Amino acid sequence: ATLFDNSSYENRTRDRHIRIDGAHLSILAASTPETYESTWDPEFTNIGLNNRLFIVPGEGQRGDGFPPVIPAQKLQEVQLKLCGIINHVATSMKLSITESAKEVYSEWYRDLEKSIHAQRLEAYALRLMCLIAVNDLKSEVDEETVRKAIALCDWQLEVRKLYTPVDA
Repeated sequence: ATLFDNSSYENRTRDRHIRIDGAHLSILAASTPETYESTWDPEFTNIGLNNRLFIVPGEGQRGDGFPPVIPAQKLQEVQLKLCGIINHVATSMKLSITESAKEVYSEWYRDLEKSIHAQRLEAYALRLMCLIAVNDLKSEVDEETVRKAIALCDWQLEVRKLYTPVDA
């Protein structure tokens, strides 16, 4: 949970000391509904784990036992796009934000509902703005980028509401 907000982690026990600096955490996982529901007990909610999850509902299905090889042309297209993004980031690591983008975000932030479902969405929006801008090869976060990030966070708010276990 610490790595959501910071890039360092520290843990001391009686006979050990662990310190990690410059860490960045990213997890992609799948869960059954039962496992997800179990994260709503006090052990997880007290540390805010639930609001550090970005929920993407879906249905699993079996595909081919041996997936087909990606055609060379498609693979090259992905490689070229990824190289373009990496080159863009290498030349301009610092993103600015336009005044109109700040206004759009600030208005959304002020109006964001105050509920357990909305917690940490503002942090997601800020992170998504950067990722979207870089993916679109922009050197600044503009109004369009902010609106895309907000749309994702508004969707996440509705998904959280829909998939919150009912205590009944």
